[in-house]
Amino acid sequence: MIQSIKIIKYIRNFLLNNKELQKNVRPTSIFPLIANANTNFPYIVMQRTGIRANYSKAGLIDDNVTIEIICVSNDYS
Repeated sequence: MIQSIKIIKYIRNFLLNNKELQKNVRPTSIFPLIANANTNFPYIVMQRTGIRANYSKAGLIDDNVTIEIICVSNDYS
């Protein structure tokens, strides 16, 4: 479970350091779970939607974590 939190932090840092993304989305417009009230477009919301443990005969191997990255804008482009 702790690793899935680290994954969200890693993805957020990746998005914050992406030069192409910085041209369109301010760093203060990337949120975990839910955007702040009255947030201006565009913004990004990230959330973990699932976690599944993988086991073998030897025990726990790893976790599969599913994360949604939702991009919100007031126009298609």
